[in-house]
Parts: sequence; C-alpha cells; structure tokens
Amino acid sequence: MTEEDFWRIIHDSREEAGGTQTGQIEKLTEKLELLNEDELTSFTCHSFLVSTKLNIWKVVGAFHIIYRDFSFSEDLFRDFISAIIMQGESAVKSAIVEPDLIKADQLEACEAFLSCPSKAWAKQNPLRKFDFLPDLPSLTGQRWNSEPAGPKLDTLDIRELGKIYPRLWDQFGINPKRPPNL
Repeated sequence: MTEEDFWRIIHDSREEAGGTQTGQIEKLTEKLELLNEDELTSFTCHSFLVSTKLNIWKVVGAFHIIYRDFSFSEDLFRDFISAIIMQGESAVKSAIVEPDLIKADQLEACEAFLSCPSKAWAKQNPLRKFDFLPDLPSLTGQRWNSEPAGPKLDTLDIRELGKIYPRLWDQFGINPKRPPNL
C-alpha cells in the first residue's frame, strides 16, 4: 500500500460518513476489513508514520490550548493526533506547518482510530483476533518519542501560548469567543 492509498482510504471513509467521526470510524473499519494482512500492516505503518510527524512541539502547543491539558496526557495527545489524521492529508500538512490553523471545532478526541486495524483483523480472523500486533518501530524505522520533536516551546503558560496561537486562543483560551465542543 502506498501513502496515496492510505490517504485515499482516509478520505473515502470521511466522505462516505458525511464528515461524522463515528460514521468515519465505522466506514474506515469496513474498508480495512477488505484488506489482506500485508495491506492492513502497511496501513498501520502509514498511520504510525503520520502520527510521528505530528508529534512535534508546535502541535503540542496547539493541543495545550485546545484541551487545556498542561499535565500532557500522552494518550489524549495521540487521540488528538488521530483526529487530525482523520481529517485527511491536507489537515495533517497544515497542522505541521501552521498548527494555529487546526480546525479544532471539527475535532473530537479519537482513540477509536488507532484500534480500527486490529478490529478489522479480528473480524477477518476470529480465531486469531489477538495476533495482529505489528512491530511498528521495526517495520517503519521510527519510534514514538514521548518527547516531541522540533524546537521546544519556551513556555507552556496559557497566555503566552495564546500569543503564539492567536486563532486557537480566540476559540479556546481563557475567555473564548465560543466554548469548546471537545
């Protein structure tokens, strides 16, 4: 599976679901059920690689404003990254270049995205449903780092982050123009 195939599956599942995240998870799982083991592993590898690209300090700063999570829950951050991936390739590229433009009003923390490949595997292989555990670091040559990449933020002070991410600050800061729906 190519990266283009990966993004086509993400895009098609979003389109078919009418943009709803719950529907997209269902459509994505259905599409993954049609893949063979190698393709499913490849999809999982592409997902992992995109996740590692989003694991950067610039995106962490946006996450802190949107979720007001200054203790930095790595699980919630991964769910946040998954929600960005589910928006598609252009959303991911935009988040990496200019995280202040993340369409946060369209995000819901999405832990279900990470389990779609294993659910598809379990449906295909009911007697071996727990056998789908690809060694992603070995397959991709990448590791998930608990320390995000890139230049570290000088501050995690919410008001200072508001200066770095003015658009997100207007939406989710201390006195947002509209309350978060997350």
